[in-house]
Amino acid sequence: MAYDAYIIADDCWVLIDPLSLDRLFSDKLTPGAADPTGVDELLFGPAAEAASREVDGYLRRRYQTIPLPLPTISTDLKQRVIIITLYKGYQRRGGAMPEERRNAYTDTVKWLERMAKGEVDPGIAVPPAANTQRNPSYNANERQMTRAKMKGL
Repeated sequence: MAYDAYIIADDCWVLIDPLSLDRLFSDKLTPGAADPTGVDELLFGPAAEAASREVDGYLRRRYQTIPLPLPTISTDLKQRVIIITLYKGYQRRGGAMPEERRNAYTDTVKWLERMAKGEVDPGIAVPPAANTQRNPSYNANERQMTRAKMKGL
């Protein structure tokens, strides 16, 4: 199934091992199984898409004129999408959330809020804003024919 997200499952391996990722996003694993069946895209896709849209919400607060979703994102933003996706995976599974995941999510939200305020650079290329005032400008030349200049003609 295709989904519209900034990451794919393999991107998550920088923060979590493949077996743990498979356990988060697969309902086919039995407890204690040694051979994972892989990430279920029907479970991973919506979580990754929701995480991507959450990041877009913060981007929208800072950049009202750029079209979202972005065609490409920076490494910093990609890492934040991964953290949010993993957090959503743990929420989906239920049970105890690892403290490191909860802290990473809290730190990510704080970073995104700072980014939305303009305190942190998200590392994306933003086109310059268009001139929305559209006020005409002109330069008036000195008057050539005045009463004083025309006197005596």
